[in-house]
This record gives sequence, structure tokens and C-alpha cells, in this order.
Amino acid sequence: MYGTLSITSPNSIQFTTAEDGRNKGVKHDLTLRFDQFTEIKKASSTIVFSCIVIVTGSAQHWFSSLYNRDVVYNVLEHFWRERLIPSQSRQIRTSEKTKLGQDMIRIVRDSEKTLQSAAEQLSHQGKTTIHSQRILSIQSWLRKLKSPECNTKLPTE
Repeated sequence: MYGTLSITSPNSIQFTTAEDGRNKGVKHDLTLRFDQFTEIKKASSTIVFSCIVIVTGSAQHWFSSLYNRDVVYNVLEHFWRERLIPSQSRQIRTSEKTKLGQDMIRIVRDSEKTLQSAAEQLSHQGKTTIHSQRILSIQSWLRKLKSPECNTKLPTE
């Protein structure tokens, strides 16, 4: 069956079949909650097709022909792992949020200053490099004028 696999909420995924020549007018929906998952793994359905297998209890659900199996796997695993962390351990008191937020803002500002300083240094280095190239070019030109191979005379009035 061909269809669309999507995350419908932070708690579940849904596979909806597409209409094809064999199933005209018939659509199938499969909804799986992340808390039903017992395992997510990468596998191969044939030599050619890589797939993702989601195990729920004794059932296995195979999803193949994915555009990028590794990305889909990482996203699904992320949402599944989030469900495994108890919600109480994720809660942070308001005072800690404020301190954490202030620390994050300070880090962002420091990073911005560092990046700005690095950009200014790179710009200065670029200007210095261009200036050095011009000097080398002039020196090379002057050496050619002084070389004995250069027998050209300047026209006089």
C-alpha cells in the first residue's frame, strides 16, 4: 500500500493510504501512539528497499519507500524517546526558567560578539591580503623593468 506517514500530534503518528488503481475510493488509516511503541528499528524489506519497523506489542508495522529513511527514523525516535521521559522530570520551576533563560541569552550575546569580532578580523585579513597582492604585483613589475632582458626604450620627445 502506498500512502503518507505523518506525525499527527506529539503523541502519535498516522499512516493514510493513497488511492491507487486497486483501491479506488477505499482509504485506510493506521494511527499509532508513541506510548504503544516497544521498539523502532531500521531494516530492509528486500535487497533494494530500506524501511523502518515499528514494533507495538506483538505487531510489527513496516514502512518502506521513504524518501530519506534515516531522517524519518531520527524524527520518530526523537518523539518516541520524549514519551519515555516522565513529564515530572521535564518540569522546571519558574525561578530556574528565568535563570536558565538569562544564561541562554548571555550565551547568545557572547556568541554574537565573538562572531562579529571574527567577521571584522576576517575582513581586515582580506583587505591586508589584497594590499599585499598589489604590492607583490608592483614589485614583480618593477623587477621586470630592471631586468637585462627588458631592452625596450621609452620614446622620447
